[in-house]
Amino acid sequence: MAGLWSAIEAEHPARIGLDRPAGHGGIAMAGGSLAATARDWARIGTLQIDGRWAGRQVVSRSWVEASSRPEREFLAPGRLPSTITTHAGFGYHWWPLDRDGQRVMADGMRGQFVYVDRPRRIVIVKTSAWPYADAWWDRQCRDLCYLALPAIADAAAAAAAVRPDSAR
Repeated sequence: MAGLWSAIEAEHPARIGLDRPAGHGGIAMAGGSLAATARDWARIGTLQIDGRWAGRQVVSRSWVEASSRPEREFLAPGRLPSTITTHAGFGYHWWPLDRDGQRVMADGMRGQFVYVDRPRRIVIVKTSAWPYADAWWDRQCRDLCYLALPAIADAAAAAAAVRPDSAR
């Protein structure tokens, strides 16, 4: 992780959730256990567009594409158990919203999400504090993120398309 963090010029150290205290042999949890600042999450999201940061290839384009697509049919968008989400599939800890992996989400720790629209080169980061003690409410908030962040990207793209030309 230190190599990646250095390569993307992260501003702050990330926090990684462990399955038990480090002094008792804790190891990093597999999913949803990364906490970072919004700016550093945006850097990670930018990598998911084409693997590049500041003009340098940090991760290969083939890895970006593979991580954005489910490897098996049962991991495709709409095929996961509803207790996880019905709005996305699963790649390499990226959650594709479409079968070809052009729109993906990252799900961090306690309500941190990153939405990446690769064709439009849009990255949106959402941070907030959760989880909630109520698993049903937690799931609703997660699903809302999977629905709202693409809608925000669509609205931003539409607004950019209708801005008056400053040269006129």
